[in-house]
Amino acid sequence: MNTRGLRILNVLLNRYEISEKKELLKFLPSKFQEELSAQDLPFSAIAPLLFQHQHTLEKLHYSWLEEPLKIFPDEIKALLISSLLPFQRKGLQADFKVFTFLPSSIKNFFKTKVFQFLKIESVLPVEFLPQSELAILLQMDKEKLVEIIDFLGLYDLAAHVRKIVNPNHLKKIYTALSPKEFHFLKLCINAKEKLSSPPIEIDIAKSSPAAIKKNIHKRGLARLARALSEEHQDFVWHLAHTLDRGRGKILQEQFHPGKNHLITSFLRQHVVNVINFLKKD
Repeated sequence: MNTRGLRILNVLLNRYEISEKKELLKFLPSKFQEELSAQDLPFSAIAPLLFQHQHTLEKLHYSWLEEPLKIFPDEIKALLISSLLPFQRKGLQADFKVFTFLPSSIKNFFKTKVFQFLKIESVLPVEFLPQSELAILLQMDKEKLVEIIDFLGLYDLAAHVRKIVNPNHLKKIYTALSPKEFHFLKLCINAKEKLSSPPIEIDIAKSSPAAIKKNIHKRGLARLARALSEEHQDFVWHLAHTLDRGRGKILQEQFHPGKNHLITSFLRQHVVNVINFLKKD
């Protein structure tokens, strides 16, 4: 039985009284009994499992739908696109007639086809994931996640800025940032950094403000992936599919579970710091 199956089984067992649950557990191999007992899953409602497809679709970035659309002929694509949410239809910029009304049975049929393509049925609902201090990330939309990634990259930029003596280079970096990013960068520069990361590769003299920002963002995305190394892989799946497909693929590729706990704890704190800083808006 895989991790997903065990967590779903735990949810079902939580619907019984403690004494009844203990009796039922006796029928399982000792290995599974130990794994179930170790799970931090007090949840007992099965609604998240029943409505998983619907809830996942509500946050799914439209770019993840481009590949599934290719398998349908044009006359069917219009029906599928009409079954999606307005922000997804707008993002796809599809040149098809949108049906303003479709029976729910037809919508559900096409949604199911998309879900099968993305293999969503193999992913745990958000509610069934292990508890985490970073769970707030799963409540955010793409724009907020992109902003957090931008700010995470400023930790790497701060380490680079500390070594710059050319005032013109500093000015070029600062003008590439928003006032709030500049404020956060100053906090990072003045903080005692306990984590040494590889130097950020920016040729200030040759880089445009846009190129500088892109480099910062890439480092922020890599930092987020490492901060998530102790999270369940389905946690990362949900985050990746809230982001656009480009960023989401990079996040999944750079996610390596079970790495250095000390480094991960520092990086997780950086994520928390950014979230708290942005709350001050």
